Amino acid sequence: MEISVKNSLETTEKSNGLTKKAAIIQYSLAFLANLSVLAPGMGMGFPAVTSEILLRDKTMVLTINQVSWFAAISPFTCPYGGPISSYCVTKFGRKGTLIIISIISLIHWLFIGLSHKTDVNIFYVQLLIGRVLAGLCIGMVTTPIVMYSKEISRTKFQDRLVVLSTPLFLSLGIGLIYLIGYLTGVRK
Repeated sequence: MEISVKNSLETTEKSNGLTKKAAIIQYSLAFLANLSVLAPGMGMGFPAVTSEILLRDKTMVLTINQVSWFAAISPFTCPYGGPISSYCVTKFGRKGTLIIISIISLIHWLFIGLSHKTDVNIFYVQLLIGRVLAGLCIGMVTTPIVMYSKEISRTKFQDRLVVLSTPLFLSLGIGLIYLIGYLTGVRK
């Protein structure tokens, strides 16, 4: 009985042309590629977590207008990410574009994290540059992720990997930044 079940599983795997190991590899590669979507997702949720601090911080107080621009500038730059992504995909390929997006995202977080803490004007400009780069990353990330996930997967898994990839990981990134804000007491 056990041998016949094992043989039927092997027959099913051969008829699909895909082994369990191959399926696990495809899911793993798609998961790793989609990790590059987490940082832009975190960038989307970041203003909601930090806006209150930027308004009430004792050393670096921004005006309500400045905080508004801090929160709103990323959506203005998102549409420019698509054409940039298209160029990068053509020039560097899907994987290369994902690496470029990760580097830009790292630079975006460095601008925000290492911003000047003594001059409020320099601080504000550095925050805006970081948010502009965050918007570009958000706009850039959707196309190469979908293309890469589709390329590395077999027909049987393409729909699942493509549909779940970007929305799921963007949402996880937003949720992660909210969790970090909660755990660090940012909103208290």
